[in-house]
Amino acid sequence: MVPRLCVWTMTYSDDPQRQARSDLSASRRRLHVVFGILLGASIGFADGLVGLHAWFLLGRPDFFVRRNWGEGLHVICLTYGGALTGLIYAFLLDSIARRRGPKLRLGYIYSGSVAVAIPVLFCIHYLSIANRTMPFLFPELIVFVLSLAVAWLIGSGPRLRPRATDSSANNTQR
Repeated sequence: MVPRLCVWTMTYSDDPQRQARSDLSASRRRLHVVFGILLGASIGFADGLVGLHAWFLLGRPDFFVRRNWGEGLHVICLTYGGALTGLIYAFLLDSIARRRGPKLRLGYIYSGSVAVAIPVLFCIHYLSIANRTMPFLFPELIVFVLSLAVAWLIGSGPRLRPRATDSSANNTQR
């Protein structure tokens, strides 16, 4: 038996089954990183659009974004910032996966996080523009913590629909 070195997890293993499990977890980590980047970029993009929507609703005051100059730049910067924050989210998501179960329901996490993020961001941006105060990273921090809570609460658990197996497919109808 030839010992193998797994570079991604930096473990030394001579057991092929252990090597296969570590390769699976390495591919799962990569999936979490890609998912974190996509979720962060999506929430950052939504943050920019929701902020601009609140700005337009309040009559485009010369406070949040300068007229005819910074609208696109505002959305681009928040999208890139969200993608970078998504890297931190991915590592925290990986630690949640280790505690709650190896397979997280990423679709539910994505939908729940975006559904929580948009109203929270809109309310905070609308109030901050109306009061002419600028909350420094406060809305994004709230959404980050709420997204982690969504991942913890609905990210893993029993499937909602059981998989059809051969034994259940061959049962007679009632």
